[in-house]
This record gives sequence, structure tokens and C-alpha cells, in this order.
Amino acid sequence: VTERLEREAARLRTTGGTVQAELARGLADEQLVVRAQPGRCRLLVVGALGGRTAGRWVLGSVAERAAERAAVPTLVIRSPETLAAWLRGERPLRVFVAFDFSRSAEAALAWVRELRELGPCAVVTGFVFWPPEQRARLGGTGPLTLEGCSAEVLAMIQRDVRTRAAEVLGSGDFEVRAEANWGRQDVRLAELAYECGADLIVAGSHQYHGFERLWHGSVSRGLLHH
Repeated sequence: VTERLEREAARLRTTGGTVQAELARGLADEQLVVRAQPGRCRLLVVGALGGRTAGRWVLGSVAERAAERAAVPTLVIRSPETLAAWLRGERPLRVFVAFDFSRSAEAALAWVRELRELGPCAVVTGFVFWPPEQRARLGGTGPLTLEGCSAEVLAMIQRDVRTRAAEVLGSGDFEVRAEANWGRQDVRLAELAYECGADLIVAGSHQYHGFERLWHGSVSRGLLHH
């Protein structure tokens, strides 16, 4: 294992980067979280497929646990081709940002703002909302329809999303997709990202633990699944 690691480190050094190889013993996700601390690194990168044991190569074990607990942004890679083409300047990166007016969602937008400094990005800000929650936020009354809200209310929500996203993203154009949804947010957000042809989905993580995680669920973890 040590020899394979050193060979890979040597190969990566030929690309011009500074590479430090370290063989860590223990569960992969736990070791990654321990080492990926603010001040030591700005980004943790993991492959989408990987398991805690050699016989469990499934999505979730390493990628989900690391992304859920890491103190720095975690980039989960399924296929590197689109990112590589973007970095070579061959095409813009299509980025879908899951938004919900939370601090973690604003942190996701701020990360995309930094991403734009590396190359052109076509950004879509997606907001999938539970109708009663937004009616309470806007002070609405009366029964709710199956559609969730009227066209006027939806326009107000889209305006609010655009205003807040623009404040965080700064200069540069972006698209807003907002819609009411009575089902699971993560599933519909994943569908929206697919419909937009996204190369990258960016979402904040509330990092709930224990009972809180069971009660609230996790949109970011659901997006990794879907």
C-alpha cells in the first residue's frame, strides 16, 4: 500500500503541484475529517464511490460521512471530465446551488463566488419550498391549493431569492428557479439540477447530529444519494 501511495504521489508531482503523501490508519471518513481542518486546507476532495470496508463499495459511507462532518467544504467527485474541461478553459461550468435563506446556503453561494474567480460559471440558484413555511414567512392567510401558492406569491419568493443571492454572489448573472413542493426537497432539487444540465451541485450542510439529524433529515445528504 505504501509503495502504491508513493507511486501515485510521484505521478501527481509531475503535474506541477505540491504533493504530500501520508498513510493514515483507521476509518477513511474519520481520518479525512481529522486532517481536513481550517488553516490546514480549504477543500476536501473525495470520490463518490467508496466504503468503510473493502466489500462495501457503495455511495454513502465515506463521501456522505466526510461531507456531513468536515469543517471545510467537501467536493464529491463522480466524474472529473467536466471539471477538467472547465479548468482548461474549454467550457463554462454549470453550477446548481440549493438555496433556502439559511446561513449554510449563503455559505454555499459564497463558495460559488470564489469558484467564479477560477473560470466562467453558469449559475442557477434553486429554491424548493414547503408551501406552509413560506406562507408563514410572508404573512399569508387562507387555504393552500395543491399548487402550493399563487403566481403572485411565487414571483415574490423568486424576487427574494434573487435579491439575497445577488448580495452574496456579487457581480455576474445567474438564474433563479423557485417552486413549491409537497414532497422531499432533496429529490426535487436533484431533479431540478438534472433539468438544468448541472455539472456541479452546491449545497450547504446544517451538520445535525444524533436525534436532530433523524428529526430534520438532511437535504445535502439526500442530494449526494440522488
